Amino acid sequence: MQILPAIDLLGGKCVRLKQGAEKTAKVYNEDPVQQARLWEEQGGEVLHIVNLDGAFGRAAENVQAIESIVNAVTCPVELGGGIRNMQDIERWLELGVTRVILGTVAITDPEIVDSAVRTYGAEKIIVGLDGRDNKVAIEGWEKQTDTGIFDSRRRDAR
Repeated sequence: MQILPAIDLLGGKCVRLKQGAEKTAKVYNEDPVQQARLWEEQGGEVLHIVNLDGAFGRAAENVQAIESIVNAVTCPVELGGGIRNMQDIERWLELGVTRVILGTVAITDPEIVDSAVRTYGAEKIIVGLDGRDNKVAIEGWEKQTDTGIFDSRRRDAR
């Protein structure tokens, strides 16, 4: 079994949201590097980071914090939140993120997922979908789609 501790970043701080609502943010650590090191010291084999600002359309907000985390730990780091084009994917992988998680774009432009898998390999690309009422929610839970969670089946890159 593999346990992936998560760090949700909002405004450069580690937070928790209630049902994805930005206004409910509760800060649990103001230092994301300290939190990442703590998770790694406690046995985290892979860190799961969610750039909540990215999910809400402010992708550049946490670049420094994410880069600092990647440089501070030795374990792999996977990242999701606001990654919606090939340039974003390339930038994060070049910064040292091990895997990128694509959510909104997997629904709005699935060709990007196919292209990313062809370019970087399936081991670098993850599709992660959020759901509410058995439907896929996108853009940081802000929009509800008509796509059923299990209607978005795995697609093989061509």
